[in-house]
Amino acid sequence: MTLKKGKFLEIFLVAVILILLIIISTTYAEAASVSFSGKETYKNGDNVSVTIRYTGETYGSSKTDITFDTNYLKYDSFSGNAVVNGGSGKVIISMVSTNADNLSCTINFKAVKAGKTSVKAETVELFNQDGTQLSVPGKTISISINDPSQAASGNANLSSLKVSAGSLSPSFSPNTTSYTVNVANSVTTCTMTATKADPNATLSVSGSASLSVGKNTRSITVTAQNGTTKTYTVTIYRAAADADNDADEDEDKDKDDENERPEQLEVSVGEKEYVVVENYADIEIPQGLAVTVAKLGEYDIPALADKDLKYTLVLLYDEETGDNAWFFYDQESSEFSASVPMSTDELIDFLAASSSERAEKVEAQEGITTNTILFIALGVTGAALLAVIIALQVKIIRKGK
Repeated sequence: MTLKKGKFLEIFLVAVILILLIIISTTYAEAASVSFSGKETYKNGDNVSVTIRYTGETYGSSKTDITFDTNYLKYDSFSGNAVVNGGSGKVIISMVSTNADNLSCTINFKAVKAGKTSVKAETVELFNQDGTQLSVPGKTISISINDPSQAASGNANLSSLKVSAGSLSPSFSPNTTSYTVNVANSVTTCTMTATKADPNATLSVSGSASLSVGKNTRSITVTAQNGTTKTYTVTIYRAAADADNDADEDEDKDKDDENERPEQLEVSVGEKEYVVVENYADIEIPQGLAVTVAKLGEYDIPALADKDLKYTLVLLYDEETGDNAWFFYDQESSEFSASVPMSTDELIDFLAASSSERAEKVEAQEGITTNTILFIALGVTGAALLAVIIALQVKIIRKGK
């Protein structure tokens, strides 16, 4: 009877170890991750694009179901190394690779009705290069489609801004929100005249028209019909009393400098000549970027910057082709990057890809942390079970003796 118990425990021990090895193997085989990206707000009639991307493994193949509501979206096309079937409420994406560390495909829809809807991605099959089946969670993107004819205006721009003394620097542009004005000590008041670009918007002005010596700040906040706000700030510097003559001379010099500023600023990028675009009034500003002021030599020029101040971009005009393109700009060296001129659409795609890449890195890091914790927990559990089994085996052997 003792021998049978001993054999049973040996078999049980082997079985437990095998199960732990299988669980640990499965845990690390599922290091794959999936991201499902796309914008969340569109207008009726817009093109709607979503991208499914698998990372974290060397893949063999995948099969993914993309489901959507045909009342709001109509399947249009796809891009990527894939085979796509279906189209009415569901498209099936099949991707095959023999040595790729990612699989991706972009599905394009047309927005056909205003409202709120969603697009879902469900992974049906996912294999790595060795044929091991992997598991990843489903993903959903919520989408809002607005009707341009019914939506409240979001225009919070000014169409003009003037001051009663001195002059704005840089020259007024609806997308430029920060200005400075220098006045002599003899100027004790400075009023501002602002005109709304949209008559349905409202505006408010803060700060006093009376000027103290030194720095004075005035702000104009425009509130669009849909609640969007934009604040224009004017910083007015009033000279000290004993600097009146100097201030007058400086003001005359500023006027001379303004007269000397060329009608268009020309720059060289690589072997091509471009003209700096200084009016962004009709330029689409991609989400995530804001208009700022950059220095080009002695001149202020408009530019775009992201919230983290990682990128500075300037719009340049090619007189040969008649096209505008965004260029990365280094203010310290006053140099433009010649390798990546981008249209506005390409810039939007670049920002979306950067955002998606950051999200994938966060997901991958979270997945590594979760797997590491699970591995430690399984190791501790296995060690505890092994200790219990050994203790029972010793007890049984002692009883046999």
